[in-house]
Amino acid sequence: MLQALVDSLGDKQFGHLVRPLLITPLTEEVSKGAFLIWIMLRRRAEFDDPLDAIIFGSLVGAGFAFSEQVLYFGQIVSDYIRSTSNDAELFLVVSLIIRALLVPFLHPLFVSLIGVGLVISTKLQSKVARTIISILSFVFPITLHGIWDWASVASENRYLIVQFYLLGICPLLVFFTAFAIALRLRPTT
Repeated sequence: MLQALVDSLGDKQFGHLVRPLLITPLTEEVSKGAFLIWIMLRRRAEFDDPLDAIIFGSLVGAGFAFSEQVLYFGQIVSDYIRSTSNDAELFLVVSLIIRALLVPFLHPLFVSLIGVGLVISTKLQSKVARTIISILSFVFPITLHGIWDWASVASENRYLIVQFYLLGICPLLVFFTAFAIALRLRPTT
């Protein structure tokens, strides 16, 4: 529906850029974040620590990624069957590798980032600070998701998606994994 609105306001090229940069990241991350907020409100006692946010966020993101991957795998295979291109096999293999090995880590990371921000915001006294941190906990993953989607569908550089993953997402995954391990190993009180 949003894509139809954007297409009606501008040309198709404009819509081709708006969808990966704004519509998809915004709708997906807000939806996943809203579900995380719902869990947080319903299970406040089990969701009051950054490690809880990482665990719950990862589970929400993994569930979303699994559902999304089923749809994309079907589309990739369908496109391959209909393709008359000389490089259809290469596109099939590369698409399946990206979808099977890279993407499954993105959604859990994005929702975990939202969750950690939300948990941190609940610890703050100032309503303004809570609001700012809550908003930023959505803005950062939405921005990362937008860059990922743009790199995959709108960029002229065919390798930009892999470069962004290796230089942007992988270091963030390593940092976030180390952060989760440090949280897990901290002394209990």
